[in-house]
Amino acid sequence: MLDMPEGQEYLPPEHYLERIALAQEQLVTVTKDIVKYLKPSENPTGLKSRQELVITAGTAVQLSNIEVPPDYKAKIKSLSTNTGIIYLAPNKPNAENHTMAYQLTSNTEVKLGVDNLNRIWMDADNSGEGISWVVEQRAKEVKIGI
Repeated sequence: MLDMPEGQEYLPPEHYLERIALAQEQLVTVTKDIVKYLKPSENPTGLKSRQELVITAGTAVQLSNIEVPPDYKAKIKSLSTNTGIIYLAPNKPNAENHTMAYQLTSNTEVKLGVDNLNRIWMDADNSGEGISWVVEQRAKEVKIGI
């Protein structure tokens, strides 16, 4: 047995177990508070947008590498200045084969639930025509190790 300093005595193991249990409860409470504070907002916290054009009609282009958060949709709108049709598809061959693509006439829009805009390819009837897109963003969840 260890020698205790004068005036102190050994306490029963239950005393220490109770203190450990209390400390664990406090740690769980603090951890929950931290996670709650760091949890991303359910509402959008930002916005990304851009216009993209088809340089040469008949040669599809891939949209930008922009993540779309889960449960969000990308909004794609054909430019109001377009005189021809915009063709959207999940790959280059389908975008260039206009019968296999989704068609947007001037100033029309579509919302797509993709995880990244780069999954969409675009072609156009006329060179220099295109779309504008907007993607809401939210803060990424911060994970901590305790």
